[in-house]
Amino acid sequence: MKYSAHKVRHGVALVLVLGIIMAVVIIGLGYMARCTIDLAIADNTVVRSRLDQTARSGIEHARGLLLNPQYIAGEYFTGAAGQQIDSASDYYYDITITKQSELNYDIVSDAYLLDAGSKTAESVFNAQLRLHPAVAYYTALYDYLTSNQTFNGDVYGGHGIDNYGAIYGDLTAAGAIGGTGTVTGQKQSNATLTIAAPGLTPAFYQTSYYYNGGGPYGVTILSNGSYDGSFPDASAAMNPAKVYYRSGNLDLKNMNLTINGGTLVVSGDLHLKDSMQLTINPAKNMPALIIGGKLNIDNDFDRLIVNGYAQVGDIIDIHNSLRTRFEVNGSLFVLGAGMDNTSGCTVVINAAPNKAAMKIYTSTTNYTLWSPASGAVYKYIGR
Repeated sequence: MKYSAHKVRHGVALVLVLGIIMAVVIIGLGYMARCTIDLAIADNTVVRSRLDQTARSGIEHARGLLLNPQYIAGEYFTGAAGQQIDSASDYYYDITITKQSELNYDIVSDAYLLDAGSKTAESVFNAQLRLHPAVAYYTALYDYLTSNQTFNGDVYGGHGIDNYGAIYGDLTAAGAIGGTGTVTGQKQSNATLTIAAPGLTPAFYQTSYYYNGGGPYGVTILSNGSYDGSFPDASAAMNPAKVYYRSGNLDLKNMNLTINGGTLVVSGDLHLKDSMQLTINPAKNMPALIIGGKLNIDNDFDRLIVNGYAQVGDIIDIHNSLRTRFEVNGSLFVLGAGMDNTSGCTVVINAAPNKAAMKIYTSTTNYTLWSPASGAVYKYIGR
């Protein structure tokens, strides 16, 4: 059979046209696939960025509540699940907090995208947070710290301080700093102090007080100047924060007394005598001990443990009592000349902002916040 040259040329042209069309289709499909991939990558980048931002927000959420435990029911913030920045979005975060010490916390913030109840993307950040500065001890006047005094946290002096004790934190004084004791943090003498006491006085609790948005509540008046072997019990119904008030001096003797959920306020001097064992655990957001005058721990084997904020208007005199223990887990402010006659005893002051932080009400709706921790620093933050 014979084919004309004209027909052959038409067949070749058709093949070429089909080849060109196929090439265009292949190129177009490739371009569409590449665009789809690029769009997916861009979308994934947006999701990743938003998840990272959400996880970092979880870290800051934890930092804020660790600095301000007054806003939570427990002693400190332990974490939360199913948190959102925008309630209309599908982005969530969970916070887990592990307390390493009173000042150090590990934080895990797990951010995730939910689709039909399932996690489709996730970003996890970890942080190590230290509450700093955190006041363990403040003395308004000159103080001489002895070798049997230990401070876990920062120490501040309104005048000079001679330190022969152990300070596991910073030492800052408005005057000169002397002594050969231990200071693991920074030492700063002749400094301008930026901390301040919360402004409480015994008169603030003289007759009544406000607490947790309620009140006024009446205090339990200690009418006797001395209690030997027994102590009155406050009515929780009429006095929910169990505030005990003594106008004048108060002697406590020969007891193993624990005040749970309560505050002891003495306008004059407080004396512990005759193997007196006193522990004070205040109600949430309340001070533990307010003394207008001196704190005297008079005899051997006495013990005072305060788990919260303690304030002494004058000095603390331990009278060189043997085997006596004075311990504060919270924060101690002495508005006089510190501590005297501490030979033979043990003094341990631990900064514990979650125990000492307060919410001080002046009415049912007005309050101020105070904490011995005025800041927080990240020792580590990353994935």
